[in-house]
Amino acid sequence: MPRQIIDEVLCDGTNDEDSIIEICIEFSKDKSLESKAEFLKTLYKTDGKGFIFDGNKVSVWWNDDGIKIAYGDSAVTSNLGELITWEKADSRIKELLELGRYAPQET
Repeated sequence: MPRQIIDEVLCDGTNDEDSIIEICIEFSKDKSLESKAEFLKTLYKTDGKGFIFDGNKVSVWWNDDGIKIAYGDSAVTSNLGELITWEKADSRIKELLELGRYAPQET
């Protein structure tokens, strides 16, 4: 899965409109990787959503294992795609925050 798609999925958060703010607040605290990964797992719960990237359907499903991203209508039933563990999601979100790409920045 291209990194751009993974980044877009991570930057979109959960289906809760305040999830990005909650993640930003949690990541501003000095906590361990394990603690933040557990926070993400708890925040995301089990759910999913779909996107269109360059005319291609991309489905996303998250659960206790992490965030699965696959082309097509269902990440749940797809044997293809990529599973982003909560630890990997934590690391990438941290990088995106440091780059100023995770959430809108005020100028």
